[in-house]
Amino acid sequence: QLYVLGPITMLLFGWIGAWMLLSYYRHRVSWDASGISIFNQWNKEVFLPWEDIQAVTYEKGLGRFRLRTKAQRRYTLSAALVGLKAFFLALKEKTGIQPAGEGLPQEFS
Repeated sequence: QLYVLGPITMLLFGWIGAWMLLSYYRHRVSWDASGISIFNQWNKEVFLPWEDIQAVTYEKGLGRFRLRTKAQRRYTLSAALVGLKAFFLALKEKTGIQPAGEGLPQEFS
């Protein structure tokens, strides 16, 4: 019966590994004068106008930032993204919002 479990286990962990790799390598954020575009691991874009962003919090245990909109939707940004400091400078300039949260890295406070 182990001959059946082996391939099933490999497929399960293979999918989880592929999802994690895509989440790391394909997640990106871009911004311009009108707002923010967030692309997930499947390259699906979500556009957020600057005026829709209500708060940004940092989750230390997961190493990520959460954007919360006025419609109470939440979007995740990895703390490992390149250019994150420039993004938060633009966020502060456009909205006056600064990231908050326990354990916030010094460079973002």
